[in-house]
Amino acid sequence: MALFKAEYLGDLQVKCTNTLSGANVTTDAFLGYQNKGDLLSPVDLLVSSLCCCSLSMVGTYADNHEIDIDGAWLEADYEVAVNPKRVTKVTLTFTMPKDKEYSDKEKMMLEKVAAACAVHHSLNHDIDQTFNFVW
Repeated sequence: MALFKAEYLGDLQVKCTNTLSGANVTTDAFLGYQNKGDLLSPVDLLVSSLCCCSLSMVGTYADNHEIDIDGAWLEADYEVAVNPKRVTKVTLTFTMPKDKEYSDKEKMMLEKVAAACAVHHSLNHDIDQTFNFVW
């Protein structure tokens, strides 16, 4: 059995379901393709996957080393080239809780593990991926 099933719903929308868990996501076409604009596009999911994977890695390291990062968050932006259509740059900016103190070693390690996620390593090396931290 396949792990995912994708179904075209019409109006440039696609529903993708994980066949094991039943969890699903519905996407809209990329901006500029007469989409409705009320759902994430597949490119948005790619960037949000990088966000979630990277922040999860930071969280895993923090939990394993008893570092409190509760309240940490990040923002992301991306750039797309036209021909061929592809993501050329992704910028992630992590904002760490201001009410917590981090040693220089903790900062260095948290910044290092942010780029250690599977999504980061799976993306084409031509994509400029920038990881910024606001401490």
